[in-house]
Amino acid sequence: MREEWQMLAPHTLRIHLCLTQLLVLLLAATGSALLYDWREFLAIWHIPAWPTLLAAAGVAALAAGWGALLDRWLPARWLDDGAINQRIFQGLAPLPVFLLCLLIGVAEEWLFRGVVQPLLGNGWTSLLFTLIHFRYLRKPILLLSVYATSYLLGLLFAQSGSLLPPIAAHTLINFVSALLLQKSRAGG
Repeated sequence: MREEWQMLAPHTLRIHLCLTQLLVLLLAATGSALLYDWREFLAIWHIPAWPTLLAAAGVAALAAGWGALLDRWLPARWLDDGAINQRIFQGLAPLPVFLLCLLIGVAEEWLFRGVVQPLLGNGWTSLLFTLIHFRYLRKPILLLSVYATSYLLGLLFAQSGSLLPPIAAHTLINFVSALLLQKSRAGG
């Protein structure tokens, strides 16, 4: 039996995704207003030192490489999320793919690293982040991958005190994964 979202057109899925991310941004802004004074808020958006930005690129490369290895070596049924990511990114040019990935990276990292992690710590935040990706709950490999990636993003935030490294890494992970998904879907 098909899920309701599987009957939606890709354009409609993208609209739903954008609306969801706007809600996440609203929650992040509200949480930040309650958690931080304006100086602390500005501090979490500072540009960190270059080594930290390179570490973010390393985390992105590690996560994207891990995903590519899983795709290559494991049975597709172990990694199938119902093809929702394929349907969201199919037919999009690289710029819209990047902008969508950037929206997701900013929204989710601001909420989870900027608001939740200072309250719950990295481990619990990563668990919560993993659980919101509920379509992976029946896919243990994907679940563990999301948790591990989230934990690494949390370490970037804890080490730097800035949201920019985890946002950059999250955006790059999603962007590279989306492009690889498009390439594999096109048979290339």
